[in-house]
Amino acid sequence: MYKQIQNDIRSRIQSGELPSGALVPSEKELAQQYGVSQITSKNALNGLVEEGLLVRYRGRGTFVRELLSSERGHPHQHQPQPSAKNRLP
Repeated sequence: MYKQIQNDIRSRIQSGELPSGALVPSEKELAQQYGVSQITSKNALNGLVEEGLLVRYRGRGTFVRELLSSERGHPHQHQPQPSAKNRLP
């Protein structure tokens, strides 16, 4: 099930629904949404952090990682347009 969560978040990033810097739902929110344990949702988020799509800040949350200019245009990575909503402070 964690793969489904990862695929859904990945799709939301690629579509621009979750732009660079956007706050990603918490482990608890994802667990409730998908009807899984928080361990499962944590594993899903950790996998996306390892892929370089997300970054986690203790006490602040998990965010879509901002791509470096050298990473933009990579065929397997999409650079959504940033928005002011849900951006890092």
